[in-house]
Amino acid sequence: MVKYHGAVFNSFPPAPSLIEFPFVVFCGRLTPNNVVQLVFIWLAMIMAYFILEKLTGNRFLSYVASVGFFWGSNILYLSLRAPVWHQGHLYGVFFVVAAFFIVLYGHKPLSLLAAAFFLGWTVGCRPLNVLYVPLLFYMGFKRYSVKQTLIFSIAGLLPAALFIGIYNFVRFGSPAEFGHIYLAWSEYVHFEVFGFSWLPRNLYYTFLNLPEWDYRGFLTFSGRGTAVWLTNPFIFLGFIMFLRKSVPLRDKLMAGATGFALWLLLLLHCGNGWFQFGYRYIVDLIPLFIIMFGWAYKELKKWMIPVGAISILINIYGAIWFYYFSRLP
Repeated sequence: MVKYHGAVFNSFPPAPSLIEFPFVVFCGRLTPNNVVQLVFIWLAMIMAYFILEKLTGNRFLSYVASVGFFWGSNILYLSLRAPVWHQGHLYGVFFVVAAFFIVLYGHKPLSLLAAAFFLGWTVGCRPLNVLYVPLLFYMGFKRYSVKQTLIFSIAGLLPAALFIGIYNFVRFGSPAEFGHIYLAWSEYVHFEVFGFSWLPRNLYYTFLNLPEWDYRGFLTFSGRGTAVWLTNPFIFLGFIMFLRKSVPLRDKLMAGATGFALWLLLLLHCGNGWFQFGYRYIVDLIPLFIIMFGWAYKELKKWMIPVGAISILINIYGAIWFYYFSRLP
């Protein structure tokens, strides 16, 4: 919660609340928000399947990959319960995936209006997801003229941009301020909440920190994060696109720039996703990794199924550990 000029606000971005609101009207405090969240994640996985089918032209590969991306990643444990930070990640994934789905399957430039409309609301879930906007433009340029893409995409972004901007301005006096810098705890610490000083520590927990055995015989994980290549192995298969000669250089540059910018900014936060299994911030990058996978592969490789199975088993164990055996709050 945030105290600002004598008033108390919730600092979390508003889009998840807008999704929950119709259910709260009828169910009140008994709203099954985890069930609602799961429905949206299943819809996102179905759209991811069609995205991959469009890009790869291979149905079975698309099925294996969509299951691997969603249940062989930290999406699995986040989807089982629905505190606000889980909802932010997962609804953010839904909106980005929906935007890419519409871009790929729309038949007219007007479809970009709907794609951008969905993408705009991902910023109301995870503000840094605004970095997906250039990728949306790029995918639009592949199908339509630059003028058509910019006009319809910008028009589609406006509703969310206006709502979020006014919402933030009314509360904190700035269209871009969600209130995070006014969190009660941040007022009493003597360090920066965002900054490059956190980068070395966060890089360590993101890439190098490994699980350990505790005295009970459980494989345990740090709340600061555990190596993403160990806890989310399947989602990184798309990185092979950077080695594929068949993938145009401009695709590589666009994917690389989007991923680098988004991941770097995520790594600058002092919390690094504290109280987690694996590294929950990686979930924000999964829509990009889906596109990269679709650009990289056109046929199923034999080793993909065992990698996917291992990823799912790791995340099933991680979910059980996190919710039933960890000492994390």
